[in-house]
Amino acid sequence: MEKENNKMGVLRFCAVIMVYLLLIAILCFINSGCTQAVRAPGDFNIAVGKSTWKKPFGRCNLEKKAIIVNPPKLIPKCWSVDTIIAHELGHVYGIERCENCGCLMYENESRLIEWFVLPYQVLLGLRFCSDCENKLRTMGVLEDNRN
Repeated sequence: MEKENNKMGVLRFCAVIMVYLLLIAILCFINSGCTQAVRAPGDFNIAVGKSTWKKPFGRCNLEKKAIIVNPPKLIPKCWSVDTIIAHELGHVYGIERCENCGCLMYENESRLIEWFVLPYQVLLGLRFCSDCENKLRTMGVLEDNRN
């Protein structure tokens, strides 16, 4: 009896994960990619490496004036290279982590929390929040990719 309960628990957990991944796939299909572009300084190098399972997916080195992007393997379409570059360029222009979980500059150490935040970010269109957007617009480096 106990083994059957354990099997049912595992099956329920797998079902929840499958539904979650389906939700992410649908949201990514509806809204694929960052809706805002940040102009890079002319002296910055941007390189795209291999896809990876591990974070961070982007690194910004201000001293070397370089951004290295390693796109995630699991969600390459909605969390695209352009999205990661826009996030890293936010750091180049002095924007640190944002507390607004709908913002492109939001970062959290907990993978579990980020997995729950991702559908919300995709649904909002992978954009900067109004505070971060205003900072970038004031610098004249933010452009909308679509209306």
